[in-house]
Amino acid sequence: MPTTVRYVGAPMNLSHLYYFQKLAEVKHFTRAARELYIAQPTLSGAVAQLEKELGTPLFVKSSHQVELTDAGRDFYEYVCLALINLEKGISLVHERVERQYGVLKLGTTFAMQGKQWSQAVQEFKRELGVDLLIDIEQGFTYNLVDELKKGKLDVVFGGKIREDPDLCYLHCWSQELVLGVHRDHPLAKRTSIGLDELRGYDLAGYVAGINPAGEEMRPLVEQGLTIDQSYNDEITLCSLVSSDPSRMALICYSFLVKSFDDVAILTIDGLPKDFHKVYLIYRNDKNRLKIVDRFIDFIGSYTFPVVSPKRA
Repeated sequence: MPTTVRYVGAPMNLSHLYYFQKLAEVKHFTRAARELYIAQPTLSGAVAQLEKELGTPLFVKSSHQVELTDAGRDFYEYVCLALINLEKGISLVHERVERQYGVLKLGTTFAMQGKQWSQAVQEFKRELGVDLLIDIEQGFTYNLVDELKKGKLDVVFGGKIREDPDLCYLHCWSQELVLGVHRDHPLAKRTSIGLDELRGYDLAGYVAGINPAGEEMRPLVEQGLTIDQSYNDEITLCSLVSSDPSRMALICYSFLVKSFDDVAILTIDGLPKDFHKVYLIYRNDKNRLKIVDRFIDFIGSYTFPVVSPKRA
């Protein structure tokens, strides 16, 4: 059965609209029929049917070609718009079908991509049993969540930035807040320090507004700690300590910290071990791709190993 669209209550064959568009562009029945791979009488019949349905001529004949009438020009403009939108919709549906088990667009902060995270992603690919491409985008949580809400990413690993009815948060693991000092610093001989002992020290920390850990540090400032919240991530904080033996930094412990040999780590007594929580973030959307739902279910049942300075 041919596909039809409705125009002023009357059935209109979709193929006839394509035929009309081609004839309006080439202005020659024989050439249009040839490019459409149809017989000329079929084209003539389609145009006649459209004119009958619309109640007005769409073309006028000249000696060797046809020209659009005023009504034909108006109709052509909107037929083109309609067909462009239709083809765009068809393309999006095809892309969606192809992506059901084809590509997973995943965003992650820089500190997330440790061994445990990579093992989880690889295990998911093995369990899925199909050829899956995971397109990974790195960035800061706020930027990644913005991309997620725009539909440019399927899921994001990051911190919780705010309550949002459009987003769902699935807790994956937590990071301990630790103190980083240079190996030559007097405190480097210790393995831990009390929270109260940190008062009076000038500390470096995460900037608020870019890293959720920066927001989580605000209560520490209210408790009397002096924290310069000017730094974006663990790499920047560790680099600061590594290059200046007098500096001290509050750092969410991750695999990145272990790459700095001259940075000593002290656990902080008085702080919860799950100071900074890491979530799988996804849209609250019932029309998610199958591959996204499979990944959410997998991560929800996956047990991530505990990563802490004492087990590093």
